[in-house]
Amino acid sequence: MFNLFKLFDKKPASKDIAKDRLKLVLMSDKTKIDPRVLEEIKTEFISVISRHLNVDLDAVEIEITPVENGNGGFSSALVASIPIKID
Repeated sequence: MFNLFKLFDKKPASKDIAKDRLKLVLMSDKTKIDPRVLEEIKTEFISVISRHLNVDLDAVEIEITPVENGNGGFSSALVASIPIKID
């Protein structure tokens, strides 16, 4: 259901913030990266891109995924999906 008041709410809901933080903690467990570092990376990405483009803050996703490294092994890649609002 569409919520008209959500159009005027610039701050993400606390449940969404908690969900994002949990995702970062789980990712950091797999890669041994401190979750605070991942949160800082996400914040910095958004900050830099927001200077030039209108970013949809509610839809930003940053995750660490396994990628094949060509030697038959795997390494990790930081993948960011930062949707841009077109006015």
